[in-house]
Amino acid sequence: MIGLMPWAMVAQSESEPEPEPREAFPLSCLEGLTAAPGFPIVEVQVNIHFVGPANNNFIPDDINDPNDDNEPLLDGFWNGNLAARAMLERANLIMSDLKDNPLGFADFLGDSRIRFKLYSETTNASDVYGGIWYRQTSPDVATLPYGNKVIHIIVKDAVTTVDGQACQTGLLCNHLSLFNWHSRLVNGPNFEDDWYGGAVFMAKAFVHEIGHITGLCHSFNIDSQCSIDLDIAAECNIPGAPGGGTCGDQGCNNGASISTNIMGYNGRSSSLSPCQWKIYYGRLLQGTVDMGKRPEYVKLSGCEDTGALPPITISSGSSGTTTTWSSPQVIGGPVIVEANATLVINCVHFFGKYGNIQVKRGGKLKVIGGALMAACGEPSWEGIFVEGNAHEIQPDPEAEVTMTADWLSGVVYLDGAYISGAYTAVNTWKYGQLGNSDYWGGVVYAKASTFENNRRGVAFMPYSGDNQSAFKNGCLFRENDDLIEGTRGVSIWGCTGIDFTGNFFKNLDLAGIYGIDFGATNITLNRFENCYRAIEIYSTLPISAYQFRIGDKPEYRNRFLNNANAGIYVESSNRLSSLQVFNNYFEASGHCVYVDGPAKYDIRYNTFKESAYGLHAIKTGSDDNRLWCNAIRYPGSYGTYLNRNNRGLELKYNVYAGTATFRDNTIVGSTMNPNDTGEIFSSQGTDSDPADNCFSAPNKAFGTIGFMTPFDYYVPFGAINTTQCNVLPTALPSGITLEFTTDIGGNDCDNEDLPELPVFTKPELDLARQEASQAEAAWQNHPGNNAYNNYQQALRQKNTILQSLLADALDAQNYTTAATLLAEEGTPEAQQWLLNVKLLAKDFTGAQLVWNALPTASQDEQWFRDIMEVNLQRLQNMGTFSLSVSQTNTLYTIANSESPYRSYARSLLVLLKEDRFPLDESEEEAPLAESPHPPQTAQVQIPEQEYKIAPNPASTTVQVRYPADASTVAMPKQLHLVNLDGLILKQITLDNSGLHEFQPYYLSPGIYLLRITDKTGILYQTKLVLLP
Repeated sequence: MIGLMPWAMVAQSESEPEPEPREAFPLSCLEGLTAAPGFPIVEVQVNIHFVGPANNNFIPDDINDPNDDNEPLLDGFWNGNLAARAMLERANLIMSDLKDNPLGFADFLGDSRIRFKLYSETTNASDVYGGIWYRQTSPDVATLPYGNKVIHIIVKDAVTTVDGQACQTGLLCNHLSLFNWHSRLVNGPNFEDDWYGGAVFMAKAFVHEIGHITGLCHSFNIDSQCSIDLDIAAECNIPGAPGGGTCGDQGCNNGASISTNIMGYNGRSSSLSPCQWKIYYGRLLQGTVDMGKRPEYVKLSGCEDTGALPPITISSGSSGTTTTWSSPQVIGGPVIVEANATLVINCVHFFGKYGNIQVKRGGKLKVIGGALMAACGEPSWEGIFVEGNAHEIQPDPEAEVTMTADWLSGVVYLDGAYISGAYTAVNTWKYGQLGNSDYWGGVVYAKASTFENNRRGVAFMPYSGDNQSAFKNGCLFRENDDLIEGTRGVSIWGCTGIDFTGNFFKNLDLAGIYGIDFGATNITLNRFENCYRAIEIYSTLPISAYQFRIGDKPEYRNRFLNNANAGIYVESSNRLSSLQVFNNYFEASGHCVYVDGPAKYDIRYNTFKESAYGLHAIKTGSDDNRLWCNAIRYPGSYGTYLNRNNRGLELKYNVYAGTATFRDNTIVGSTMNPNDTGEIFSSQGTDSDPADNCFSAPNKAFGTIGFMTPFDYYVPFGAINTTQCNVLPTALPSGITLEFTTDIGGNDCDNEDLPELPVFTKPELDLARQEASQAEAAWQNHPGNNAYNNYQQALRQKNTILQSLLADALDAQNYTTAATLLAEEGTPEAQQWLLNVKLLAKDFTGAQLVWNALPTASQDEQWFRDIMEVNLQRLQNMGTFSLSVSQTNTLYTIANSESPYRSYARSLLVLLKEDRFPLDESEEEAPLAESPHPPQTAQVQIPEQEYKIAPNPASTTVQVRYPADASTVAMPKQLHLVNLDGLILKQITLDNSGLHEFQPYYLSPGIYLLRITDKTGILYQTKLVLLP
């Protein structure tokens, strides 16, 4: 029985705290620097707002008259555009050539690597003057265009004795004021009485106020953070009375001193001390500790292409040598850590275009509290390459290198590290030899480390042994401010055992964890937020030795929040051991769990809240699949959306709470072909164990679209619906039979621990085969629901035992035993799996013989054979294989078909072409308020056969045929071509000819959505595949 399921009724914590904000590197790394050649330029984006009557007597020039650009006066008013540009030009001159200060103990000299730049967006029609604005009254900064993308400089006349005022000191806020620019131009004898003199003066005030924003106090302040290299008393210029308390004047007379410090009140601002530069530059570069990231208004730029510099080699003797880098460097070439050597980095290092770190076999890189950052904008450097040995066990990453072992995998050990601006932060292969599979398998062990603004955080190549790599204790994978296209956290190919515990994946364009043919048994306590897809799983083969577990006990739950497309996205899974999704929390995701293609899965104790779909399953097949003990909380469209053959799926003990847009469970079949039905397990519950779901409403339990295979649904004798649980469904579609039974179990959802995997023996398999055969015979002799259900239960038990024994055999690499078990089955599927076993055993001769004998009676069987031909060639040529044009076309054809095997074709295209595929869209049923019984046919405005796209796939010309009649004139149709990110790439109005042709030469190969709409909505939609 389901009981009250208190775990489902209590709102579980949706929000876990963010990782503790941390600096990319301690500012002490920059201590004492007096120059910074080659450091990245931090570019501060600004807007300038002239405010007041007649805009403070500043007016814009005529953007259509180039003669106005350099005219200081326009009809008696000052040219605001020219003044603003001149002020920034002068500010950049100051910051690009810092001078010595006659009063300073030490000076930072030369280029500060800080610049200022006007920011505008061409799409903003109101931004006429490129980031320069004219306003009658002081604006509310919170409402200004571009928000935190810029520092807003408010220029106005005011009754004040100060020249400027920062919003706050040290908080990296986004605005400041400059006062009395115009009145000083007219009346002020304190500086050159001309327009450029005003710009010069305001530039000095401007860089001074930016200094406050970064956290600098006045140079004469007794509490200055930089008393180490500032002569506070001399800066104050009042004997015996240095300033104190705050960043204010405090009675000093700095303006009359000979100081040139930017943070003083003098008119000769041109210098910073090393300590001041450290704070000014460092805060702009990495933000404050509380922010934990660079301000949005700062971008990195500037890097001279000097070519690759000679390598830096970290070598060692026979006993092992450790080299430590504790001072910042600019790296313009490779750093090579040789066998038996250890390089420790605990400060910031900037990498140019040709910079990288290569960790050789037997070598070790340790970044402990240090930072590796791009010197040339993001992304722009090559990252770390750590060599592995695909044929040997991996070393313990926490052990020190003590002896020569140039055959061991190299190790990258990160503790409190920060890596940003790389194409891939850490690569697990030999530099320059991606295809050399002998060197795959490098180790990456990270704790409390940040991977920020890299196109990819870490990339793993295939390694068949126990993997020592791990990410623990609050590692953060993040993209800030949508700077980079195509970001992802960790990508994995052909590995198992990588540990993900207590990490954060945030704002990633593609995925947090993304993998092909991989396994992971410890993905716990992680938070995936604002990613397109949180976890992506692809399988190119039906079976493997890999296991997959996402979540564990309740205290180890993962949280999936606001992931636009999917929380967990699966293109087939290993069919020998279940994909286990236990005790996770999903909120505001497009799809919480999406599974396409043959798969084995067990989904329990999860919360699915306010998401479009809880589980979306498409042709997952007849394996023992379970959706048990989950809480689905609306609003949302569907609890489950089950498309076509999901014959093995049981829906038991779930709670559906709130108001569903459609129904709790929607079963979808073809609307045209009665042999292509929506199907779940034939017996939802048994005669001793009812399904015991609590529905959101009795009449919302089940809905159907198209044809459906009948099934029995079991409820307890005497069941009644209560405010706590609607256990008794009503208004059931035709084909669902309600069966009543006695519930002899306890609370089915009491134990939230992972179930122990049963251990089976070969005699048990033999007995199960016999019982399944007998049950099939009984059903054929006496057709009926009970006999059919008994046969399905016996078949499921036999398959479960077979899958368990096969998994044990593959885990032990006992391929002969696995082959024998499959040969005894004698089914077409067993023949397919036998080919799979031969491929895993690298018995390519045997695999070819099995492939030759694969059945080809149906189109799906022929396509499976085509897919496996690619796998056979690929696995014989690991690292060097590439698809032929013919193979590419075939895979795209399968990938865009309705075949259950399309998931394997898609996985191969993801692996070999880095392509991506959209989710299947639902064929929406009518909401309950409109139709008390779900429709049995799809609602289509115009039959799809009246539309035709050819050829598809296409490479040159695409022809689009559509219905052409008088309605096309009265209600014009629009054609839209949309990429997978939802961006409309082509949009035209169709004429009345019924035919439109276009050449997609300007588009990259891949998958697009082609839609035809009118003002009533979408008339037709299909996938269009463009070939190279």
